[in-house]
Order: sequence, then C-alpha cells, then structure tokens
Amino acid sequence: DLSVSVRSLQEGFRRSLGTTPTAYLRRLRLEGVRRELSDAAPGTVSVTEVASRWGFVHLGRFASAYSHAFGERPSATLRR
Repeated sequence: DLSVSVRSLQEGFRRSLGTTPTAYLRRLRLEGVRRELSDAAPGTVSVTEVASRWGFVHLGRFASAYSHAFGERPSATLRR
C-alpha cells in the first residue's frame, strides 16, 4: 500500500511542475477552450457553450482567467 498525504502530493507537484494541481488543471482546461475557440468555424459555437463543455460554470471568473492567461477575451479568440 503506497499512500501519500494530500499535502505531500501537493508539495511534490509544486516542486516538480512549479504550480498546484488545481492551477495546472485550470490551465489545461483554459488551453482546451482556447484551442476549441481557435479551431471553430464562425457561427458554429458560442463561448458559453465551449466554456461549459470544459467545466467552467461561472462565466465571469472564466472570462477573467482566460483574459489573464492569454491577453485577450474569449470572444476575440472565437472571432479570429
């Protein structure tokens, strides 16, 4: 039985990847949204639809995190 405490797991993750598990997963999800918005044909999806599909339920927090991560609003990515 190889058991590890939550705290040890978090610390190991932080040492190895320089971030927390939660922040790492959030970044992966944001990158997934960005990829999907970038690849979408005009008029085929909405930002809300894509964000929801990736598990973002509070759209205000999502939009803020997205803008912080990529320097543009999700709607700007969708329009390109």
